[in-house]
Amino acid sequence: MMTLVRLIDIFVEFVKILIGQSGNAVARVLAWLVVLAAVVAVVWLIAWGVSMIPTWVDALNGS
Repeated sequence: MMTLVRLIDIFVEFVKILIGQSGNAVARVLAWLVVLAAVVAVVWLIAWGVSMIPTWVDALNGS
């Protein structure tokens, strides 16, 4: 339970840095770069999964 509380606390601090309530400009830019990298990674993972659907279907059909 305490791990969940700690993760929520880290998330709240991260959001505060993103919106500029704490931290300096460099920290804010780095935080936005982390968000951008996460979004790109998720989009890439979804695109990869969609591109692999025919391969998985062929594997399941025994082709």
